[in-house]
Amino acid sequence: MARHDDAQKALWALYHHAQLLADACLENRGAIPETAENQQAIEQLRKHRLIFDLDEDRPYSQVSRVVSDLMHHVTQSYQRQVSNADVSGLVEELEHIASAYAAATRTGAQADRELREAQAQELVANLIDTLRQITQQFTGYIHHQFSMVTDLDQRILENKRAITKAQDLNRLFDTLTPNYLAGLAGASDTLQYLLMKVLRRNLDRMRGDLVDATHGLRENLAKLEKDLDTRRYSSLIDVFLTHYERNPGYTPDPSLVEGAVNIPDVCATVAPMDLRATANIEDASQAHSLEEIVSGVLRQKAASLNEEGEDTQAPTKVTDSRNDIVEEPQDPFDTALDNLFEALPHLLEVGPTSALEAYRLLDVEHPEEVWLLAVLQRLQTLMADRAPVPPFELQAHEVERYSGNIEVSDIVFRKEEDACAA
Repeated sequence: MARHDDAQKALWALYHHAQLLADACLENRGAIPETAENQQAIEQLRKHRLIFDLDEDRPYSQVSRVVSDLMHHVTQSYQRQVSNADVSGLVEELEHIASAYAAATRTGAQADRELREAQAQELVANLIDTLRQITQQFTGYIHHQFSMVTDLDQRILENKRAITKAQDLNRLFDTLTPNYLAGLAGASDTLQYLLMKVLRRNLDRMRGDLVDATHGLRENLAKLEKDLDTRRYSSLIDVFLTHYERNPGYTPDPSLVEGAVNIPDVCATVAPMDLRATANIEDASQAHSLEEIVSGVLRQKAASLNEEGEDTQAPTKVTDSRNDIVEEPQDPFDTALDNLFEALPHLLEVGPTSALEAYRLLDVEHPEEVWLLAVLQRLQTLMADRAPVPPFELQAHEVERYSGNIEVSDIVFRKEEDACAA
């Protein structure tokens, strides 16, 4: 009964000093000041090893990790520090339970089998809860953006550390594959349900949350780094501005400016800034402003012309040519194509006619491939219009390594009787 008595006394000490322990864990980083009013509580808690004193010179006692984890667990705090090593330990324990369950099944030990089933259920629930709290920790980082530290460099450092931890957790998820879980479950219906349904469903959900949290952390890191650059530029500008205000006649040495390191170009530019503003031409409400701007420009131009003594130009006569017909010269390429098809009946009386020979005789400036394509398109147009088309033959060969593709090298036209004889 001694163990029961010790357990009851320890629980009574936790209950009796709950307020002191809660303040220490949640507000004072686990430290309990060793004051006169806390002395009795410290002695009782130390007796049950719920607190410890690492250094007698320190004016406070430290709450044990067991109590601290309990406080964070019941409050679901995002600041609970759970490492991947803890999760790995739970996975190793799950492997042991699955192995022991398989051995109990082989030997027919029903009591041991039921014990291992109960242990597997508790362990799977603990593993899911631990992984969920780790994942929620990264989500909490996105919401509070590491507001526990004020310095921007420290926030960037904490953000990078969180991304590294998220990557480690993602690698841990990679090890919990369906094949791995199926191997642990074996032929047991109970383990199949626990591992392949309950655990896998929660793993998929938490992995999706982890991916979203990692994207948020990377976006937050980019924002913090941009804020850091902006702060550096602002500080540099403030330094220059303060120096110029204290020394109105100061002129920097050009050699110092040229030899400076990490000075942005905007700080080394001495040209005046040109400020301009124009009205929105798509906004009808600003029509009056536009009229004033145009009138002002015209008045300035007229004044400058009068000062220079230039004569006013005579008004330009405008002619309405909207209904006039303007003839554009035909493209030489189209002219050559028309000449070929007009001369085809006469050329076929002499013999077969090659489109490539006509290309050389007509001195077409475009490439041969373009000419052959234009001739083929003209033939297809004539056939679509049911116009008479002389028989023709495509001289082509199949392109190597490109099955089904052919390359046309020439188009040969023949007379009707020659085509039938061939």
